[in-house]
Amino acid sequence: MDEHAVQAVLVVSDSHPLAKLVSRTLMRQGFAPLHATCPDEGLALFRAYRQYIALTVLDVVKAAAGNLDLATELERLRPGLLMLYLVGASQTLAGCNIESQVPACVLTAPFTEKQFTSRIEGLRNLGAAARHMAGEQLWEGLIADSNKLSPGTALLYVYERGQAALAASHVNMLIAGRIRSAFRPTNQAAAPYCMIVPAPDFHRARRLIAPVWTGGQAVSSAYALAVD
Repeated sequence: MDEHAVQAVLVVSDSHPLAKLVSRTLMRQGFAPLHATCPDEGLALFRAYRQYIALTVLDVVKAAAGNLDLATELERLRPGLLMLYLVGASQTLAGCNIESQVPACVLTAPFTEKQFTSRIEGLRNLGAAARHMAGEQLWEGLIADSNKLSPGTALLYVYERGQAALAASHVNMLIAGRIRSAFRPTNQAAAPYCMIVPAPDFHRARRLIAPVWTGGQAVSSAYALAVD
């Protein structure tokens, strides 16, 4: 499974017709469904393919306490994991509780492929919005916590908006190397943030952040420009 080409969806359901409908619809949307018939199997699949799994579909149409326990464990293993709960038309305590807390994450069976696709798309949009907000908050924190650097600095690296976590890892590497750093806006849409370091520390800082890996690719530290 190529993580750059396809995203997987963990489907946990002991209903063959329901799982078949869900899996067929997911494949039409370009996902790779991973079907488990019980919570233990679902947990094993998640642990084996967690780096590929974009979201989880849990069948709680029947009283499925084990699936709810599985949801709790998956949330512990990956906080913020997108989950879609499939509930029955009859009002159950579990279904009502989930719907009252996360209505966008609930879909009532029976449903059509169109309804399922719409709910999946809505979840993906919610996830993207949450990641964007978290990234913006992290950038604000990184800038606010920047060291006060005197004149005579060098531009070490420029970042895309979605690379806040990468920037935070760079900061940790430099802190370990006792190098002060600061973040500044660049006013460039493609790379709106940059990191600067004291000019005398530039080459050592570049060596420190070069081994940091993200998304399976080594970080390039080719951006170097003296600034005041």
